[in-house]
Formats: sequence, C-alpha cells, structure tokens
Amino acid sequence: MNNHVQNHSYLFRCIPIEMPLQHIVECQFTMEPNQFPNRSVDAFGNHVLSGYISQAHCFLDFSVRGITERDNSKEKTDWMPCYCYPSPMTKPDDSLWEFYRLCKNETAGIDDVRTIAARWMHLLSERMQYVKDSTNVETTAAKAFAAGQCVCQDYTHIFLTLLRMK
Repeated sequence: MNNHVQNHSYLFRCIPIEMPLQHIVECQFTMEPNQFPNRSVDAFGNHVLSGYISQAHCFLDFSVRGITERDNSKEKTDWMPCYCYPSPMTKPDDSLWEFYRLCKNETAGIDDVRTIAARWMHLLSERMQYVKDSTNVETTAAKAFAAGQCVCQDYTHIFLTLLRMK
C-alpha cells in the first residue's frame, strides 16, 4: 500500500507573536521535507507559514523552537476559556471517551506532558489510517474516529478532542 501523498498544500499558524505578555527573543521554524514556506500575517496578527509540496512524501514534520520573555504582571484573568471546551468539530462521543481512558491508562505515572502528548499521538496514529479524501471539512472528530480513516485535519481534531477531555 502506498502511503505517500503529493501535491500537498500546507498552512501553519504556530509561530508565537509579540504581545503585551510576551516578547519573542528568538524563534526558529524547521520542517521536513525541507521547504521554505511563504510567510505572511493574517487578519488577527498571527504569523502564517504556507506552501505546497508537489513531490511524493510519506511524512510532514515541523518544529518551532525559541525563547520568549514573559511579563505575567500584564496577564488578564479573563482570557478566552472557549479554547478549553469542545467545538462542534471536536465534541467527543462514547468511543472517543473510551479511547481517552485507554490513553490515560497507557500514560499513568508519567509526569512530563510532552511525553504524554507524544504517547497519545502515537496511540492515535496506530488506531487511525491516513486515507486521502476519506473525509471532508464537515467531518467531525467522532465520525473520523469511528471510521478509522482520516486526513491530517482529522488527526488534529481528534487530538484536540483528547487534550480537552478531563
């Protein structure tokens, strides 16, 4: 089975921005396959990295590393809690709750959140199969999870669902 994709458009919003709470001292973005993405700023001030990979590839990996200086004295307590709750695309169903419990059991006793997140993503990638055009922009995390087949956006929706569960 060929698990390669090609003619792949990508868009990242993963670069931190300057704001009253933080100053970006240093920021480095890398990706594989090695690309030089277009850089722009969206209407909300987010840094956007976008591009197109025409050649066949079986993975897309990226990393953002940097140093920020924070001034918590300027932090507001009324930040947007809406990001902590399910959206219509990330509302869990019974099977996602069951998978969440499995993930929690698999990482019981681990304190490092990065290690836990990486393990959960590995468990998710073992459970799901990437199948081009298997879903669309209206497919919820629960529907993609039930099908066992998904595209990149579904991995993201399912993973966000898991991270928001308590």
